[in-house]
Amino acid sequence: EEHQFGGSFDGDNHTISNLYISSATNAGLFGVVSGGVYKKITIQGEIPSSANATNAGGLIAYATAACSIDSCTSSVTIGKGGNVGGIIGSAINVTICNCSNKTNIIGITCAGGMVGYAPNTIVTRIENCINYGDIKVEGDAGCYIGGILGHGSNCNFIATINFGKVTASELCEFTSYPGKPANPQHYYATVSITIYVGGLAGLLDGGRSDGCVNYGKI
Repeated sequence: EEHQFGGSFDGDNHTISNLYISSATNAGLFGVVSGGVYKKITIQGEIPSSANATNAGGLIAYATAACSIDSCTSSVTIGKGGNVGGIIGSAINVTICNCSNKTNIIGITCAGGMVGYAPNTIVTRIENCINYGDIKVEGDAGCYIGGILGHGSNCNFIATINFGKVTASELCEFTSYPGKPANPQHYYATVSITIYVGGLAGLLDGGRSDGCVNYGKI
């Protein structure tokens, strides 16, 4: 987080294609930003599961200060990461308007179509946004997954829609058990763990929603 982008970005309705980011820290078109206005850009690409980034987002991985995002579209598939979102992975006091996410996302801790994690925010506002991608978490207890937001505080949703499927599962590999044979096959099982799941937000500590709809299967 030593190098933070502190300016603004106007994509002028252009498209960035074939984005590929393998960073294991803050993976996004912009890694860490400290404010600014970001608008009118479409991003297509991939953050692979091998990156397993702490924060990952199609546009911004981690926003450390208030910023505004308008008219941006993410088609960046995120294979797996800690706090992951179609637009922003982790954010503090952000406004997102007229944005959409169109590809699938897999998270380990927090995952959302727009924002993965928005902790201790003054107010995060998500307005007139749409998520089309399927959102999934594959992690331990204490995971948060939502069609729009994984986990946040003081977040307001206005005229925002989720179409994506929201799922949570855990695939465990058992490598030790009584009487284990010398050359065992791998044994897998889906186990029950505590995960917060919602059509709009996995867990919301304060805030409101107005004119929002979830069409996605949970």
